This record gives sequence, C-alpha cells and structure tokens, in this order.
Amino acid sequence: MEQENSKEAFWNAYEKLPDELKDALFAESTTDNISKACTDNGLPEELISDVSKFTGKVLMGLLAPKDFPITLELELNLDSNQARKIAGDIDRTVFGHLRISLNKLYADSIAEKEKLSNNKQEEGTEDKKQKLETPETNSSADPYREPFI
Repeated sequence: MEQENSKEAFWNAYEKLPDELKDALFAESTTDNISKACTDNGLPEELISDVSKFTGKVLMGLLAPKDFPITLELELNLDSNQARKIAGDIDRTVFGHLRISLNKLYADSIAEKEKLSNNKQEEGTEDKKQKLETPETNSSADPYREPFI
C-alpha cells in the first residue's frame, strides 16, 4: 500500500512540473551526465543509481538544489569534497540549463509552504481568541484565584 501511495505521490508531483523538468527527468543526457560526474569523481558504480535518485528529487522539487551536496555526503557516506565535486558537476551539466524552471519550482514550493504555515498559525490564533472571548460557564469564577480550604 505504501508503495502505491509513493507512486501516486510521484505522478501527482510529476504532473505539476514544467515540461522542461519532465523531459529532463527521463532524458538520456541526464543519465549520461550523472554517470560521467560520478565516474570522473571516483564514485563506485553501485552508488550511481543513488545519485540519480537524489538528482531526480531535485528535478521533482522534493530536494532543494542547495541541499543536494550535503544529501549526497550524508546519505551515501561520501567524503565532503567528493560529494561537493559530484554535485557541482551535476549542477553544471544537468541543473544548469534548467535553472529558471528550478528556481520557479522552488519559489512556488516555498510560497505554498509559507501559505500553509500562515494558515495554521492563523487557525491557532483564532482558537486562542475564541477561548479568550468565550465566557466561562461560571462568569464570576476567577481562574487565578486560589480556592479556600
């Protein structure tokens, strides 16, 4: 069931992407550039698919480009210099010509998250206001007064 939700989430996110990013996700040149960046920087072949996965997450709007190098370092247990070089090569060869679409995608994503956050904060504020404005059942009761013993 979780795998079905994951696939559904992927295709829902995919449908919202600009055509340029959709094309890049499945382009042979993207795969070639990722492989070249990895092999040029001494990455073992068995990790190239993981780098492709994180590259895809950037293209899908699920991983910010600025977080890409640190994600490679931490998730793949790479030396920070090696991760930075691989990410730099991929940034130049894969993300470079997609910069405008990626910036727009992440700007829209950030704006949506801020909007959701603001709505939640406003809901919390409304709840607090309502509690303050709602009189207690016993209006003469002082909540700060200690009871007589």
